[in-house]
Amino acid sequence: MTVKNLFIKLLKYKSVTPQDDGAFDFIAEHMSEFEVTRIDKNGTKNLFLYKKFGDGEHLCFAGHIDVVPPGDGWDSDPFIPIEKKWFYLCKRISGYEKRSLCNFTILQGDNSI
Repeated sequence: MTVKNLFIKLLKYKSVTPQDDGAFDFIAEHMSEFEVTRIDKNGTKNLFLYKKFGDGEHLCFAGHIDVVPPGDGWDSDPFIPIEKKWFYLCKRISGYEKRSLCNFTILQGDNSI
């Protein structure tokens, strides 16, 4: 899956707090080389992905995919990105952490574009 397609797929999940709309299952499958731990606390779902790269210090990536409800007044579905020329107009903040997850996959070597 290209980074662009990954980003589009993640944007389409209606991950309105506290629901993930199946996004955690997809992310865990997409990042299958990582050890997966799920912790649900106080109605909030958490997904942790671990991978040991060697001895010594390590990097931990942390983020979230949930958003506040979109509210009324949208001209189109706020979870469906609209392509315009060379960028995607997301229509809302639904992509800011989902974009970070895509960047993380690039760091892991999945840099097909």
